[in-house]
Amino acid sequence: TLNHRWCPSAPIISGNKVVYTPQDDETLVCLDLITGSPCWTRRAKESSLYLAGVVDDLILLVGLNGVHAVSLTNGKTVWNKSFDSAAGLPSGQAVIADQRLHVPLQSGQIWTFDVKSGIILNKLFSSDSSQPLGNLIIYQGQFLSLNAMGLTSYEQKQTFEAEIEQLKLQDARNPLVLFKESELLMMSHSYPQALKKLEQIDSAQLPVSNRPQYQAMLIDCLTSIIRSDFQQHDELVPRLKQQVASETERIELQRLLVERAVARKEFSMALETLLKLAAAPVETFIKTGATETQIDCWIAGQAGDLWQQATPAQQEQYSQQISARARLTLAADTETRERFLQQFGFLDASIPVLRLQINTAMQSGQFFEAELWLTKLMKRKSPELTAEALAGMVQLCIKFNLAEDAAYYMDQLSELDPDLKVAENQTAAQFQEQYLQKLTTDKQQTIPGNWRPRNLKLIVGGSSRNYSSRENTLDTSGSSLPFYRSLILAVEPKENRMTMEQPAGNQQMWSTPLRSTIQSRSSSFNESDVVGHNLILQHRDMLHFFDLVDRKLIWSQKLEKEQANRYYSSSYRLTPAQLGNEATLVHRHHPSIAVRRIGMIAAANADYTCYYSRRQIILIDTRTGKVRWTHENVDKETRVLGDDRMIYLVTRDRTTKKILRVSDGRLVEIGETGQYLENAIYQGESAFVAISSPEDAKLPGLTAGVSSLFSFHPQSKELNWKLDFPRDSQFGLFSHHYLSALSPKGELSIVDLRTGKRSELENIPRAELKDRQNFYLVADHEHIYFAAHLPSPNSISVNIPSVPVNGMLYTFNRQTGKRLWSQEIDKQHLVLDQQNLLPFVLLVSRDYKRMGNRSTSIIHLQAVDKQSGDSLLSWQAPIDNIKDLNVDYAEKMVEILTYNARIRLYDADELAIRDQQQAAPQPPPEQQATEKN
Repeated sequence: TLNHRWCPSAPIISGNKVVYTPQDDETLVCLDLITGSPCWTRRAKESSLYLAGVVDDLILLVGLNGVHAVSLTNGKTVWNKSFDSAAGLPSGQAVIADQRLHVPLQSGQIWTFDVKSGIILNKLFSSDSSQPLGNLIIYQGQFLSLNAMGLTSYEQKQTFEAEIEQLKLQDARNPLVLFKESELLMMSHSYPQALKKLEQIDSAQLPVSNRPQYQAMLIDCLTSIIRSDFQQHDELVPRLKQQVASETERIELQRLLVERAVARKEFSMALETLLKLAAAPVETFIKTGATETQIDCWIAGQAGDLWQQATPAQQEQYSQQISARARLTLAADTETRERFLQQFGFLDASIPVLRLQINTAMQSGQFFEAELWLTKLMKRKSPELTAEALAGMVQLCIKFNLAEDAAYYMDQLSELDPDLKVAENQTAAQFQEQYLQKLTTDKQQTIPGNWRPRNLKLIVGGSSRNYSSRENTLDTSGSSLPFYRSLILAVEPKENRMTMEQPAGNQQMWSTPLRSTIQSRSSSFNESDVVGHNLILQHRDMLHFFDLVDRKLIWSQKLEKEQANRYYSSSYRLTPAQLGNEATLVHRHHPSIAVRRIGMIAAANADYTCYYSRRQIILIDTRTGKVRWTHENVDKETRVLGDDRMIYLVTRDRTTKKILRVSDGRLVEIGETGQYLENAIYQGESAFVAISSPEDAKLPGLTAGVSSLFSFHPQSKELNWKLDFPRDSQFGLFSHHYLSALSPKGELSIVDLRTGKRSELENIPRAELKDRQNFYLVADHEHIYFAAHLPSPNSISVNIPSVPVNGMLYTFNRQTGKRLWSQEIDKQHLVLDQQNLLPFVLLVSRDYKRMGNRSTSIIHLQAVDKQSGDSLLSWQAPIDNIKDLNVDYAEKMVEILTYNARIRLYDADELAIRDQQQAAPQPPPEQQATEKN
């Protein structure tokens, strides 16, 4: 595309005039060739994209909306012609030949204008309207168009006409004459005229090589005429049915009949044809514009549209037919059941088949299968089905010894109506009573929560250069599942492996090789998303899907390209920004901001995974890895947002360009959605959260004069929840799902962006904050830390995730909001605990001290008790920058790795106990054996 910007061009000499477009100005200038004096100047950017050329006394300009000619003599407009909205914008440089201007457009069309009059002489249509054309040239009677997708060739109308005249001279009755005339008419989308000529041809008289093309042209003509107006052309449908022969043609015919019946509101016909089409080969794909959709997904989209249009009586008929189909499907094989759920799974009538899939997965011990099927059931709008799914999750987690996760789902179940049925003869209350005692017995803390060192002992070892350390720790803190609190997932790029470790005991639980191709270059790049107890991981040029409970690879996908154009260190990506106003918050945290998505994974959840490819996005089934649909013509600056129903294509300036349905990739009207999405700061599974400043134009339901935080679903104008804050409040995001707000009076509050639940922290008198300019709020599982920071010119950053503190540090109890302690901190960095493992507050700073003729890096460490604020350790030494930090609960030790030392902070009391145990006399071996027996 031309990026909607004015394109400077080289000077053009015509007669005694020179026409050119300056590089540094968006104008069109005409100069006298002899003297160089200006004849006239015209602003070009207001209506034009580029200078196409000069013919005789006319300057031809191509603009966003059309073409216009300007007089070379005086610069005034001679004629102006507009493009149709369906034709799209100009997509490349035009070409002039034989007093005709040929302009390529985004719809794949070439429009031909008469240079003198501006009359549109011809419109040439591409067979693939989803592919925009590029720059045009003419070579030996053909248009050649080059764009990012490749080279496209069209035969010129004049060439076609000359060929037809030559055939007529040889034999006016030659059927190839009508054949070529039909082909020429179809290139201009003159289908009725083309059909008349095709009907005059006896296909048996055509050369054998032209007969398949004749058959295809006849079907294309009939299809296009019927599709042009579904309310007309009834007589053409039987003729089209007679022409189709191949399996592909029959599927396209059924597709046409479904679309026609839906448009004509012929409900029974549409449903009958859909059910027939449901048996089409699974590898079939349906192409609509720039989207190519797998047949089951296309059926799902059409079935959903049909349900929305149906009357209550028709919906009852619909449900009965799907129920009957479901009963037959229950006795079918696994693939048939899966296809049925993909096609009609949105209907309640499909629930028996879904239950069978859940039970089969549970009995076979396939954790990821059972979990993903249960998640589908949980996402249903019915409270009864949600309760049933939650109960299933509890049972699944207990079966696989995930007691804490079972308790997590049990807590969600307890918030629902206790009288809801979770099984045939069991209510939610009865289920809780049955399993609660078992959970209480089985529940064990993977990481001991009572390690609170009172004394620390520091031991410095030698260089850590040769010690193995995790190169890339995967961020799992976005998941609410307790499962991830006791795990560290990391990728070791040099070994090309992923590891799963348990900090309690520093134990490696699993190590598995990662796939990549030899050509892959970006060895250190990894991006991941957590989906339940599963991991979607991009490593180099491969996409992996792991079941972390059963510890196995489910599927992998080769990416067409790897994203290696930018990489941000973990310390940069995991460091939260300071609190700011509404505009700053949107700028930093809008889901489309490129820094938040630096790899190929665009969106992922339990239902689908969407990833970027070359000039397209691909949406696959998360469970199977199979492609559902692809959408082309996606430029590299477009970012993808996704919820449970829609995919949103958004530019880096937060403008919504397209909306595609998750079910089938079909384009959806943008409407007011772009207005809501523009100020989004958070994306959940089914809703977004946006913020509005007091000065913003208020959307319906928002309060004027205040800052409004609100949750919305882009396809609904109703707000899920709304919270107001005083003018001049400051905001920040932390721990993935939470917003912090500081009012002008020093009132601190926390908002869970998933639910809208607001919690207040103990107020901080504004006088205490003094002249501090920057504020940070971070948290671990049990505490919230609020830092008031005054920037210092001498502060030097450290190479681990942290926030600067040069002022007061406040610590709050996360559950109650009460302040635990506060103290003045001088030029330190509060180390962020990504996995919530640090048993104390760790403050680090670094500066340079002049020693002789060189400067030496000095590291300062300070450890503070989280509960009381008491100092546990203060230490400094000439040591290089920090590169990693590990916590070992078994050894009761925190290890800090620098580039020239290994610093270990031990629990001094634990060391003393160990020393006593080692010093105690050991009984002889015979006595030890007797004691064991």
